[in-house]
Amino acid sequence: MTAWKRAIALVGWLALTLAAAAAPGGVARPDDHRACRHGFWLLPKAGSSHFYLYHKPDLNMSCHLYQVILECAFVRPGVPALDEGKVYSIEPTQSRPLSSFREVGDLSSGNLWEGNYERKGPGALLKHAVPVQPDVQIRVVQVTHYAVMHPAGQESAALLSGTEEHPILVRRLDITGHSTPHHQACEVRFLTPVSPSLRRSLFSSGQAHQALELSGRRQPWTAGQRLKLRLLLPHPQDVEVEIRRQKFDSISPSYC
Repeated sequence: MTAWKRAIALVGWLALTLAAAAAPGGVARPDDHRACRHGFWLLPKAGSSHFYLYHKPDLNMSCHLYQVILECAFVRPGVPALDEGKVYSIEPTQSRPLSSFREVGDLSSGNLWEGNYERKGPGALLKHAVPVQPDVQIRVVQVTHYAVMHPAGQESAALLSGTEEHPILVRRLDITGHSTPHHQACEVRFLTPVSPSLRRSLFSSGQAHQALELSGRRQPWTAGQRLKLRLLLPHPQDVEVEIRRQKFDSISPSYC
């Protein structure tokens, strides 16, 4: 087994162990075959008609204990052009197993919102979500990442995805005083010189890669902040990146 496979297997084992320990009686066990309504953050893919869907995980529900990133496309024409500087979300309209999204070419539907659809309505906290188009049809082009999510206590774990020109770092962070986990995705730039071979390893496959934050901070990322990361590749490598701008933030809807 290669080093990166061992690392992912270890993270998966930690997720299962700590999630079970955190839940009464150890009931929070991953189950991606259980039908649920799965919401997603939507990020436009720079320079492409495709976009990324990020599953909205939840430690308290077995069917949502997964980090999933899908590269997708709209099936039917007529969907308004997406603004790369905004965050969108897909509100589910049907229950289905999360595992069914693993099939390339899979079709699903949902309502497209600007902002977080869970904040729609006059009683919503912070910024209201704005409806864009109901019942959009979506096709899975590529499964970029699919794994058991990092539980509480593993906040140093992050995912690197996106493109070479627009790398995106995603993480989950528990914040005192908030009942739900904090999810962030930020566009970054590399401060450490990156060799052509490393760039190919990171971006040519279209997959997401595990990374560990070494900076020791457990605070929300902000624009201009520098982070030290350990990329869990076949040969782990430490790099420094700078947060360029925020793509989405589940606590605050403002943009960096």
